[in-house]
Amino acid sequence: MQAIAWFWFERGLVVANAVYYVGNLFGFLIPFFLPRAFEQYFEQKKKHEAEEIERKSHLPTPAAPPNVENKKAK
Repeated sequence: MQAIAWFWFERGLVVANAVYYVGNLFGFLIPFFLPRAFEQYFEQKKKHEAEEIERKSHLPTPAAPPNVENKKAK
């Protein structure tokens, strides 16, 4: 009798855990957390790309290596 009670208790625990997991996933994570996470990610990405472009625009033009002739000058 005790084994049957534990069996149904474990099954009930599995079902309760699955309901909690699905509710958390579809009730909180996807509708609330995911859009905010994507928004923050793309804002940071856009900011980083703008900083990278700004940084590259201030870099000096690399000089030609020594002992290399300019083919356009000929």
